[in-house]
Amino acid sequence: MKKAEIYLINTRTVKEKEEYIRSFLPEDRVEKADRYARESDRLLSLGAGYLVYRFVGGSYVDDRGKPRSDRLFFSISHSGELAALAVTAEGEIGIDIEESAQDRDFEALAEFAFGDEELESFKKGEHFLRIFTAKESLAKAEGSGLRNKTKLIPALPLDGTAVYKNKTYFRHTLDVEGYFGSVTLEGDDFLMITEVIYDL
Repeated sequence: MKKAEIYLINTRTVKEKEEYIRSFLPEDRVEKADRYARESDRLLSLGAGYLVYRFVGGSYVDDRGKPRSDRLFFSISHSGELAALAVTAEGEIGIDIEESAQDRDFEALAEFAFGDEELESFKKGEHFLRIFTAKESLAKAEGSGLRNKTKLIPALPLDGTAVYKNKTYFRHTLDVEGYFGSVTLEGDDFLMITEVIYDL
């Protein structure tokens, strides 16, 4: 079975180890993080950068805006106080996480972003963010992101096979306390191994 590794780091850990992380990352990656005005955004950027450089190595951005590596497939996401990395050697991958404690008009967003089946699932009680992260993780795996036509990106089933743009993907929900998440990998089912990073 295919395998994908998921690494998570909290901004509290990043803040405690910020000096080490700054010394670990290349100068341009630190400068990118320092351009954020809010401390929370800076810490998330440093955390995501640390995960990429520790578990993937160097990276670049392709002409579609997707982060790439010459060695592995990977995807990053961050929300609230958590940065996440999904990495695999098995094919295109996408990850999305969203902090669950958000105060937003999910009904209006659902009408805008969801197709009929997804809207019905939402109205029956499925949380908006669980459906939304499934869409975004698939869009990231495919490579174009959520630029437009969000309704056309299939979110169901949340766990299982999805076909998008003539390619088959498999998706798993990611359960992290206080967050909704989804990981999508091109091809068949895969084993998801999750680790929270506390010790750098």
